[in-house]
Amino acid sequence: EMFDTLKQLAEEKKALDAKMREAGEKAVREALKELFAAHPEIKRVRWEQYTQFFNDGDPCEFSVHEVGADLGEEGAGDYEDGFVGSYSLSETNPTAGKALKDLNAVIEGMEDTMKAAFGDHSQITATPEEITVETYEHD
Repeated sequence: EMFDTLKQLAEEKKALDAKMREAGEKAVREALKELFAAHPEIKRVRWEQYTQFFNDGDPCEFSVHEVGADLGEEGAGDYEDGFVGSYSLSETNPTAGKALKDLNAVIEGMEDTMKAAFGDHSQITATPEEITVETYEHD
């Protein structure tokens, strides 16, 4: 057939995308498992990842945003949502703050994997037991 090579490439890409999604999610789960084991004071972590809608004329690119940690303190957090960013956490718990910064550095450097694993316009919340992905609305 005339388009067999193109069809084959499309099928291979689909298979690779599925493999990247599975491998990416597994790698993030392992990293979070280590984080929660080393820092039991961290009850949940959360981050958003999305492609901007507007960027002052520059290309809009997908990015992963800062991971926040919930220490289980009601009314706490940078925005009173219970989640503290890595820099704020570093002030009260330097060891956990460094771990969160390290996690940020890793996942912010693997945007393609994070997008494949958890999608665009997503808010990811993880506990030691599960990862929840919700649609994230942003400006």
